[in-house]
Amino acid sequence: MAASTGAFGYNINSSAGVLLMALQHFMSSTTRIVPTGCTKIYAGVLGGGASGRHGQTGSYGGAGGGGGGYAEGVLTVNAGETLTITIAAGGAAVSGEQTNGIAGGNTTIVGSSSGTLLTGSGGIGGTGNNVGGTGGAGGTGSGGDFRFTGGAGGNFSYDSSGAGGGAATIYGNGGAGGAGSTTDSSGGGGGAPAGGAGGAATTVGGGGGGFGVSAGVAPAAGVSIYAGTGFSATPSPLLGDIPLTHIIPFGDASGEPGCGGTGGSATAGSVGGFMGGGGGGAGGEAGGKGGMFGGGGAGGNGTGGSGGLGGGGSGSRPASSGAGGNGYAFIAFLK
Repeated sequence: MAASTGAFGYNINSSAGVLLMALQHFMSSTTRIVPTGCTKIYAGVLGGGASGRHGQTGSYGGAGGGGGGYAEGVLTVNAGETLTITIAAGGAAVSGEQTNGIAGGNTTIVGSSSGTLLTGSGGIGGTGNNVGGTGGAGGTGSGGDFRFTGGAGGNFSYDSSGAGGGAATIYGNGGAGGAGSTTDSSGGGGGAPAGGAGGAATTVGGGGGGFGVSAGVAPAAGVSIYAGTGFSATPSPLLGDIPLTHIIPFGDASGEPGCGGTGGSATAGSVGGFMGGGGGGAGGEAGGKGGMFGGGGAGGNGTGGSGGLGGGGSGSRPASSGAGGNGYAFIAFLK
């Protein structure tokens, strides 16, 4: 049988088992029956991102929410049992003044006879008081062969806002959201997968992190944050000599694949590209939305940026905080 590639590059026709049917992706909760002849599943789960804290209009900002945790692996199941796939909701945006962010939900796969197989827990909402606050912790993964932690939300001081943390993926822990400035109402940039932290704010919004690469500090609008070069094949602990190949598209300008959003100035923070964090807004501007798995960029004196899939939402000052991104799961049946 020809090799079949899993969600993130596994060759799953190997010692782990032979693929019985096509890989299934889930964005909403559902159930599946383990087919006859199936002894294992190859699966992954991502928890929901948390929302950021909403501060006080004209006075204080809010901290960012944490990104969702991730777990993946090959797991033993029983033919004929029901698998319940529960997809997490991201933490909802908050609009009440001085209101902490809402935690993301847990994404789970539970067998009717095998019990809980995988869990990706949700990030924790941003917190704080009138003078400052701490970004929410990222969620964790449990079960399976690989477990990674979502990025923490960015902190804030006084009238700034912190950004959302990036979601965890098979590529590693999510990057932390950038912190807000202590001197003005600018916002930090969102975190990205594989440890790409968002930029902190100074006089303009911070840039969002690119895939695997942290943003620079407060780049001017229009300055790109390059995600870096490609990844080499890495031997997989799960499948021995069969490599786990990272195949990620890379761009070289804000909003392109793998790149974070640039910081704001007279305009809002920009949207992160595929697997990039959103850029933070400057004073008076909204934060940019995170790309897939990216954290939302923080609003300076505007609305917070929402997280991408599993990414944390940012804190905000006069308007609603950024919402966290929903979770995700996939399953392939093996024999």
